[in-house]
Amino acid sequence: MIRYNISHNDRTRIFHLSGGDHTTVEHNAIFIGPGLDVPILLTSDWQGWANGAVFRENTFDAEGVARYGHGLKHEDGTYTLEPGWGEAKGIVFEGNRYIGRHVDRAEDAKGGEQGSRAPKLDWNATQFDPSKADEFDAFLKKHREWMMRLFARQFGEVKLGREPR
Repeated sequence: MIRYNISHNDRTRIFHLSGGDHTTVEHNAIFIGPGLDVPILLTSDWQGWANGAVFRENTFDAEGVARYGHGLKHEDGTYTLEPGWGEAKGIVFEGNRYIGRHVDRAEDAKGGEQGSRAPKLDWNATQFDPSKADEFDAFLKKHREWMMRLFARQFGEVKLGREPR
């Protein structure tokens, strides 16, 4: 299960499925910045094709271009992205939010295209200066506070998986 992740301006691909069975991808937020052209989902054959994946209640916000499809392998080892899922089976999209330009988007009867952008997030994380190693603990504290604000803004109240013992 892939849940509660934020992707911001990743440039290669967001989700790549090959050979796995029964994958659930839900409650994630994907942001593709202006000028970027990125596959949201790429399926391919790597010792088998994906069998059963559900993409549910995710936000796909593309200021650039979001694409969906399967990798068609060439003799030189490179791939091109083609529409559809190739030989992958059971890929389902349900209840996702789509903002911006989406090419070859999957059918999503419960999903909707939204004209308005997702909430603006603060992408300016605290930076660590390795020349000041004695400030690392303070950096970690500030970075964690930034991450918690980012997740709370995107997903609402942040619940940690396990309480410390």
